Amino acid sequence: MAMEEPPQLFLCPISMELMEDPVTVLTGVTYDRSSIERWFFKYGKATCPATMQRLNSFDLTPNHTLKRVISTWLDHASSPSSSSSSTPLCNKLEREKLPSVFASIEATPFKVTALKNLRRCMDGDVAAQKDFVAYGGIQVLGRVMTQALAESCAGGDFSSFRTCEEAGAVLATLPLSDDASVELVLKPECMKPVVAVLQRGSAESRLHAMAILAKISRAIGADRDWTPGVDVDDLVKSLLELLSDGASAKLS
Repeated sequence: MAMEEPPQLFLCPISMELMEDPVTVLTGVTYDRSSIERWFFKYGKATCPATMQRLNSFDLTPNHTLKRVISTWLDHASSPSSSSSSTPLCNKLEREKLPSVFASIEATPFKVTALKNLRRCMDGDVAAQKDFVAYGGIQVLGRVMTQALAESCAGGDFSSFRTCEEAGAVLATLPLSDDASVELVLKPECMKPVVAVLQRGSAESRLHAMAILAKISRAIGADRDWTPGVDVDDLVKSLLELLSDGASAKLS
């Protein structure tokens, strides 16, 4: 049975994942160490992602208290008695409610969390995936990714690109085997963000992007070129980097 959802306080503001090594920056905001170091040193940012205040120092102070609290919560949440009484993280997606679900995702400022919940609800549910596509879900993801990528490129905070990554993760759960779905994904509003995630996303999100490209490639075969508008050299470089770090072995 699924573990209960962690309190918002335990989630890194950047990755929206449960923090493993919480550290605090000068503004007093706590992040997971790997995420904030990536923000500073990979993306060359000198601001606090949550407040966008400029930082005079990249000093990171371990938040031992929060780490102990998270550890205690994990021990409790993973215990048999807790698991047996926990409630599901999401309800079955009902096709009649999909339009309102889509509208909510596009409107909410907490898109990463909303997209994570959506992915959990559809994971392994073939009927829900088909309904998602039939009701315009791919187009919604395309709009969300396009907006998030534009905000990220314009200097938005880290959550903008995380939204793009999480929308790509939802897209990767879909079969993407029929012609209509393939044509939608090949449009620039989907393809450009997918390639961007492959180029500069986290290891997990790059796997999702690679899975999307693999599904598209299988669906259209070798006779059609699906790369117009894509920088093929950059794409190949990103694929080689993904292969070299061994992450691609996790693809099913």
